[in-house]
Amino acid sequence: MHTPYRQPALDRLYNGFFCDDIAMLLDGRAPATGWARLLTQEPCDPAALRALATAADTEDRVVAMAWRRLQAAGHDVPRRELFGVVIEVPLETGLDTLAAYRDGSVRYIHGSGHTSLFEGPVEGLLPLVRQLFAASQAVVDRIGPTDAPRRPAPTGGVRLSFIVSDGLYFGEGPMNALMSDGLAGPVLQAGVAILDRVTSMVAA
Repeated sequence: MHTPYRQPALDRLYNGFFCDDIAMLLDGRAPATGWARLLTQEPCDPAALRALATAADTEDRVVAMAWRRLQAAGHDVPRRELFGVVIEVPLETGLDTLAAYRDGSVRYIHGSGHTSLFEGPVEGLLPLVRQLFAASQAVVDRIGPTDAPRRPAPTGGVRLSFIVSDGLYFGEGPMNALMSDGLAGPVLQAGVAILDRVTSMVAA
């Protein structure tokens, strides 16, 4: 588990954004029934995991984790199906992390440790999330997943992470360079629009 916030609750929330650690997704819940049991049982049940991943009512973070579990067990998974986008921006006050998911959920950790969590489609946010996903899919269609473990949180440049059916895709660099990039720029601009809306909603 990476610990950019040095606070256990915030670090668990942060690591859960990436859908690559079952323990973070469970967040203390006993994996006795339902999706939690399917994600943790040994050996895995490929048919049950595939059914979980393709069910219309399965949360996107659980879908991503199910495909990740199947892939780790050597089974074929869909390619380039985008479930979530995480934007990390290191600031003097700490790490700003914005996560958005295909169902319209948005989660934000301010560098100061303040959090804003919006579960499911939220009026005012969903159109902006859709814009973010359209821009992000264009990136995913041009790059590939990393074979390396997820890196610690960035301390210099901005990092864009894409939670995809066949793994974690990411790119990073200086803010100015990414903003002027034809692929990364629209992702960052859409992320800024979501953050502005989140800030206004919290302040209201």
